[in-house]
Amino acid sequence: MSVLSELKTQSNIIYLLGRFNNKICFLCYIVGLFWFLALPHHEMSSSTYFSENALLPGLVDSEFYHDFGADSYYNELTDIMKERHMYQIPSNWLLKKFRKLGLDTYTQNYTFKYPFGVYSDKTLTGQNVYAIMRAPRTSGTEALVLSVPFGPELDGHDATYPGIALMLALAKSFRRNSYWAKDIIFLVTDNKEIGIQAWLSSYHHIPNKYIKAEVLPGRSGSIQAALNLELTSKYVGRVNVKFEGVNGRLPNLDLFNTVERLFHKEGLRIIIQKKVLEYSSSEWQRYLHSTKQMLIMMWNQASGIPTGNHGYFHKFNIDAVTIQGFKSKSRKQLDFTDVGRAFEGIFRSLNNLLERFHQSFFFYLLPSPDRYISIGVYMPPLGIMLLPIVIKISLSVCLCVCVCMCACII
Repeated sequence: MSVLSELKTQSNIIYLLGRFNNKICFLCYIVGLFWFLALPHHEMSSSTYFSENALLPGLVDSEFYHDFGADSYYNELTDIMKERHMYQIPSNWLLKKFRKLGLDTYTQNYTFKYPFGVYSDKTLTGQNVYAIMRAPRTSGTEALVLSVPFGPELDGHDATYPGIALMLALAKSFRRNSYWAKDIIFLVTDNKEIGIQAWLSSYHHIPNKYIKAEVLPGRSGSIQAALNLELTSKYVGRVNVKFEGVNGRLPNLDLFNTVERLFHKEGLRIIIQKKVLEYSSSEWQRYLHSTKQMLIMMWNQASGIPTGNHGYFHKFNIDAVTIQGFKSKSRKQLDFTDVGRAFEGIFRSLNNLLERFHQSFFFYLLPSPDRYISIGVYMPPLGIMLLPIVIKISLSVCLCVCVCMCACII
């Protein structure tokens, strides 16, 4: 009797689904959509927090009290580029500055061949310059990376000279201290994303079909984390953090939280997706702002294209973000010293890591820099929105099975 009752129950369910499947599918989609759109509200999202206790962000006092010559580096680099009318990376000047700081300095040449037969008769050549500050406390089995893409003032794009100047100043500051437990690699790449791919492929001994790069003459240990600096002005009014990588991959949330916390300590709140929310905004405006940021993040992930050079580190299981500083009309402006202190704090926190990032989330959505939506929260509404597909497929399978059974009986 129990078997018959179960069969009868299943038949009733199939009958109801078959009769009202369109209405059920529509209702599931609407419920899932509204539930998903409610997630950016502050009542549905959660405040960010640190899962990795070893980071200790902002606990130590900063030793980057002045710009460590960042202004002079910037002025010298600007004058050199103007005098020589150069649009190529000033490798000799960079090598000279890094060697003066006592770092191991190297260059890497590469050639890029356009894929899919585009410009088959042309190739693009470039050069990367990097320096390694060896950790005095360890044998160099682990490393951190600070990269800056070289970009001249060309075709309306702002030059990245301030980022290179700040990198040299940070290298000068870091070199004076002996508490580093990880090597630090200072990398200046050419030709935007091509240069970083050439360097990473050679560093990990993985050949690239379209990039022929020289073998790196100097290496360090396993890279634990990386920061990509895009600074186009001496004075920074806004700091935008880019974190979407190749195929939508994200860095560990603890890395993003560290960046957010250290810049907030210096008196500047970071933004994401280049969207600024005024403090006087109403609750409805804050909700729309959060929703827009979340949807832009999802769009960037769906495209599969990284939003910066940091995204190519993700392919090698290296957590990385891009920190983009630019001018704005805000009253609060950071100079080289303020930004340098934030970067010093981030690297000192990363220096405390005992192992790779693993405790916090790798799957999340960010409606704002200080709130997140975890995978356990956004998957249920997504599942409900996809449930109509399952219902339609199940009904089609049941119909096919019934037709086959009837054909066999006849």
